[in-house]
Amino acid sequence: MNPMLNEQAPFDLRLDRERIRQMLPRPYPFIFIDAVQELLPWEKIVCVKNIGSEEWALPGEEQKQALFPGMLLIEAMTQACTLLFKAGPSEHVLSGAMLLPTHVNSEFMQPVTPGEQVVFTCEVVRMFSRAAMVAATAEVDGQLAARAELSFAVV
Repeated sequence: MNPMLNEQAPFDLRLDRERIRQMLPRPYPFIFIDAVQELLPWEKIVCVKNIGSEEWALPGEEQKQALFPGMLLIEAMTQACTLLFKAGPSEHVLSGAMLLPTHVNSEFMQPVTPGEQVVFTCEVVRMFSRAAMVAATAEVDGQLAARAELSFAVV
């Protein structure tokens, strides 16, 4: 729990597509979060991304199956983390700041293909004054597709 948060302050957890777009430092089509299902600011966030056939899908090894690139799964995890730290009662704390991923340790378990929904869960492992460590997962139909340990610096 971050001591900068005022536990008594009410805040709106509804993050529609427009608010998500405003909070992320990326233009469309580089936004990889469709909705936020759960949010505990500075602690945990659960987001979803529906992988459509119009997405940036790359051909599979034998070019018979389109795959959503693993690097874009990591990008979606970092975007979820940005929402985790910028949403809620502490929005003003990081409103002008940028979260810079400084270290990524990732592992990919299964491919993600168009037509699937990816659920991203990001949980803060440790907070520092100007940095954070986050554990992130990407699941499809309850099966782990990827996981990552992410470190961020606030610049």
